[in-house]
Amino acid sequence: MFSLPGTHRTVQIKGTRAATTPATPTQQVRARMHVDAIIERLVALGYAEAALRVFFSHDPETLLAVRFAPTAVFAQTPGPRAGERIAGSSRPTAPMEGIAGIGDKLRSQMLADGLLRNS
Repeated sequence: MFSLPGTHRTVQIKGTRAATTPATPTQQVRARMHVDAIIERLVALGYAEAALRVFFSHDPETLLAVRFAPTAVFAQTPGPRAGERIAGSSRPTAPMEGIAGIGDKLRSQMLADGLLRNS
C-alpha cells in the first residue's frame, strides 16, 4: 500500500510468493529516508513533528525486507474508482523487491505523484 496523505491517493499492490529477510544496511537507510519524507509531508499538513517521530520510530536492526512477485495494482483512493485494477494480470511475474519491476510506466507515474522517491 502506498498513500499520499495530502490527497489520500492510494494504490495497493497484490502479489504472490512473499518472503521476508532481514533488511540490508542500504534498505535500512531507505526506510529512514522514507520515514523522513512522510514526516515532512505530514508536518506540512499540520501534524507535530515530535509526535510523528515517536509514531514512526523503529530499530533499524529489526526491519525486514519483503520480496514478492507483484501480480496486480489497484486504486484504493476513497471514491468511486476504489478497487479498480490499474495494472497487472492474474499471472505471477518473477519475484522482485519492492515495486521496481511492476512496470516503468506505473513506477514513473507513482514517482510523478509523489508516491515514491528516487533513491
